[in-house]
Amino acid sequence: MNNNNIEIERRYIMRAKPTVQPEEEYEIFQKYASDGWRYRQQVSGTNVQYFKTRKTVVSSGVNNEEEYIITQSEFDGNCGEIVKGISKTRSVYHDGGLRFEVDTFKDIQLVIMEVELDDIVQAFTMPDFLKEQMIYEITGIREFSNSSLASMKYL
Repeated sequence: MNNNNIEIERRYIMRAKPTVQPEEEYEIFQKYASDGWRYRQQVSGTNVQYFKTRKTVVSSGVNNEEEYIITQSEFDGNCGEIVKGISKTRSVYHDGGLRFEVDTFKDIQLVIMEVELDDIVQAFTMPDFLKEQMIYEITGIREFSNSSLASMKYL
């Protein structure tokens, strides 16, 4: 996300998580409230962080993102009416000055890779270890958003 709260990313369906060791890896649990807020718990070893986020689509692959760090009690407590959730492992790779995030979803046979960009039409070179796993670009396809993939199963 850039300094103007704009998130620009391109997304891809992958065959599998790459076998290359990621630079970072953490577990994410996200729950979605009926008022449009997303609440996320992010766990890396003993480090646990909590976030409250609302994304508004600007255009395909471009979102306005309003995000706040919250406490565990805020995450556990008053989040409004929670309607669905999702759980995944995020593996992070850096290459060519870019951040590539590979999400392996729990209970869904799906792996999605995102690359964060400065501009949606920015040219970039995908590392070979990611390119060999790539199936199809899904940028802007709403059915593959985390919110659309989330379900009541996780609550």
